[in-house]
Amino acid sequence: MAHFGAGDRWSSGWARNRQISSLKRCETYALTSRLDEKIDAKVDSAEAELRSEINSLRADVAADFATLRKETGEQIAGLRRAVVEYHSAVLGHGVLVSDLEARARRMEQHLDLPPMRGG
Repeated sequence: MAHFGAGDRWSSGWARNRQISSLKRCETYALTSRLDEKIDAKVDSAEAELRSEINSLRADVAADFATLRKETGEQIAGLRRAVVEYHSAVLGHGVLVSDLEARARRMEQHLDLPPMRGG
């Protein structure tokens, strides 16, 4: 009978070890589940913050492009005015360079002169 007593001790120890192992698995699962929830919450928060920053940057870039377009348009208009004023001042009476060149070609043709080689 002593033999059965030792077996009973072994089986009761085995059952306890099995219960402890089962409890450890349950605790590990519970901890893992809580960690997963915390990680998911942090990831969701980070994604929301990133989306917000991206939208803010898009708005900033759009505003910068609108400002750049307006400033560039104003600079081009100013440059056009300056070129017209320059042509008017250099040639006098508002005669443009292209009109002067066309007139010079007609005079060359009328006088049978060879065309000037420009440089």
